[in-house]
Amino acid sequence: MLRYHSKTFQLLGIEPRRSPSAIDALARAEDRIGRALPHSVREWYELENACSLLLEHSNADRPLDISEFGQPQRDTNGGGPYDLLAEDLLVFRWENQGVCAWATRLDDSDDPPVVVDVDTQFQSWIETAGSFSQHLYAWMWDSVSVQRLRNDGLLIQAQNRALSEEALTFLTNQFHAELTTHGWPGHTQYRFFKGDQRILIWADSDEADWHLAADGKESLERLIRSVSTVDGLGEALWSSTADGEAVLSRVQHPLPNERTWKPSSEK
Repeated sequence: MLRYHSKTFQLLGIEPRRSPSAIDALARAEDRIGRALPHSVREWYELENACSLLLEHSNADRPLDISEFGQPQRDTNGGGPYDLLAEDLLVFRWENQGVCAWATRLDDSDDPPVVVDVDTQFQSWIETAGSFSQHLYAWMWDSVSVQRLRNDGLLIQAQNRALSEEALTFLTNQFHAELTTHGWPGHTQYRFFKGDQRILIWADSDEADWHLAADGKESLERLIRSVSTVDGLGEALWSSTADGEAVLSRVQHPLPNERTWKPSSEK
């Protein structure tokens, strides 16, 4: 049934169902804007609760309803409205405070790139993912694999110094690399995993926000120990829950049988 989004629904662990009313709404939207929507966009929005899933698996970032597709948009300062459709851009999501807008390029491809405007009043668009399906997968991965665990107390965070090339090399060698995206938050979003352990990094030019998650306390503790010396990360780690703080309190020194990162000057 799904050509473009099967991997995303495997991640979510739910069975997708097409909605006749959504299919009708998409046909009306295409008639109104005078052009066909990309196949991957249609495939997602034909599904039941497509917008609800986007909202649920986000930081309260508002997805546009099908009825809003192609409508002129006001910029992040309230200026406009602007006919972005004339620039072959279809806005489909707004950041919860209106700082960013995400759009898919209408370039006649079946699964077009997604771009984001980060408070430039639609003057500068950054490609965040090479396709609409990749963008949604990364979006859902962040929610399911990392951010949702904040409520279970199994998420450890840090605002650390800028991510070094040596740190990236270590992470790539010690973990499996997931999809990398760009634009917001930070200029690059790195994702790594090993078993039930997950790492999400929002890298910017002068700092990096880390998110460490695992399905259990022991696994989370092992993850922290394995990366605590990466870019001096251990000194910046914190948790907003009692369980997270308890895990952190047990992590003082790397275990002798675990490989840890060291800067090149100390190797």
